[in-house]
Amino acid sequence: MAYPPHSGDRRGRFASADQLRPGDWIHFINHSFGNVTHSAIFIGWSDRASSTALTASYPGQNREAPGRYRDYELTSVYRIDRMRD
Repeated sequence: MAYPPHSGDRRGRFASADQLRPGDWIHFINHSFGNVTHSAIFIGWSDRASSTALTASYPGQNREAPGRYRDYELTSVYRIDRMRD
C-alpha cells in the first residue's frame, strides 16, 4: 500500500529534497522538457548539490521503449508516493 509523504500541487507546494528516498514514486515538473509534468521512480542522487537525480521512468509520447534510467533536475517535486509494508 502506498502513502504520500508529500502531496502538493504543480503550482508550487514542492517537497524538500530531504524527503526523497530510493524507491519513491515521484511526480515533478520536468524543466528540461518544456516544464511538463512527469513521474518516475527515484533511484538516488547523481549530484545532490544541483538537485540532479537518477530515476527510472517511461519516456512517454508513445515511444516503444519500455522505460529508461535518466537524470532529472528534481527541484519541483510536488508529490511523493512511498510504499509501506
